[in-house]
Amino acid sequence: MIRNKLLGTALVVLSLLVIATTQLSAVNASTSASGATLPVGGSPYGIAVNPNTNTVHVSNSQTNSLTVIDGSTDTILANVAVGGPLTGVDVNPNTNKVYVGNTGAQIVNVIAGASYALEATIGVGSDPAAVTVNPNTNMIYVAATSTNDLAVLSGASNTLVSRIPVGISPEDVAVNPITNMIYVTNAQSSSVSVVDGSQRSVVATITVGARPTGIVVDPENNMVYIANAQSNTVSVMDESNLVVETTIAVPGAPSGIAFNPTTNRIYVIGFSSNTLAVIDGSTNTVVGQLSVGSNPLGVAYDQVNNEVYVSNFGSGSVSVIQGEVAVPEFPVSIALLLPSILGLALFTVRKQRRTSPQ
Repeated sequence: MIRNKLLGTALVVLSLLVIATTQLSAVNASTSASGATLPVGGSPYGIAVNPNTNTVHVSNSQTNSLTVIDGSTDTILANVAVGGPLTGVDVNPNTNKVYVGNTGAQIVNVIAGASYALEATIGVGSDPAAVTVNPNTNMIYVAATSTNDLAVLSGASNTLVSRIPVGISPEDVAVNPITNMIYVTNAQSSSVSVVDGSQRSVVATITVGARPTGIVVDPENNMVYIANAQSNTVSVMDESNLVVETTIAVPGAPSGIAFNPTTNRIYVIGFSSNTLAVIDGSTNTVVGQLSVGSNPLGVAYDQVNNEVYVSNFGSGSVSVIQGEVAVPEFPVSIALLLPSILGLALFTVRKQRRTSPQ
């Protein structure tokens, strides 16, 4: 009788642990496609999220339009005609202003987020490859590709206030709003220029992979992630000492990169592989990969709806991907505990069989 009870207890423990391990594995999956693919304008280039209005903005370079998506329903709210060809786009959620680069006129268009009306145009005298906003300072930073500098715009006055020389062919810009540091990828220099936003000067130049394009900052952990298109890698740089700590291999000419602060995941799109790679920021390893549209060029994470948006330059669409679920961390993995507990239970059963009267 005792032997049967102990054996039954061991089986119950085993069953519970298997169920627990299975559930943990299920919610800890990387990402899963939501199935939504939204047709937008021709050759969508940049993409940006406004968390305050729950909207997503896509700049379409071929049709010279700005597509506005409702983040709660993933439906098209508007297609706003803008002069072009258009390039990068970003939003200041505090002022609800949208900034879109126009490479044809070498300007940045300022659009009111509430009415979609064109409020102003700011001349930058160069091809604006990327536009990034620091909402804390209301300053806009533009990667001026043809003049090899960083154009600094004032959101308060809608004017160009400074030009900061950087490397050759700047492609993308990222801002840490907490430290007011700006990071610029220089595609032909294979480097990142580090700019002090307060001093408006370059304080360091860091060598990274070949042809760096996309860049994103994790402001809480002071990490910077750089997508290197030619070397098919992501450089991981510590913002505190400006040292590249590691390099992660990713597929298909990575062109854009985004960050999920809730789960510490980094999303990297492959322009030639038509994929979205998912990196675990705690281990710096690729933990998942998904197919998206043709020639993805831009990627943004929507923290409000836990969704990733990818602008597919070649297919004229936006892929909507559900972000993963955050999982509480356990001191010891259940999977690792399973053999030890099961072994202890079986040892107890065998010992009881040897000592119990027959």
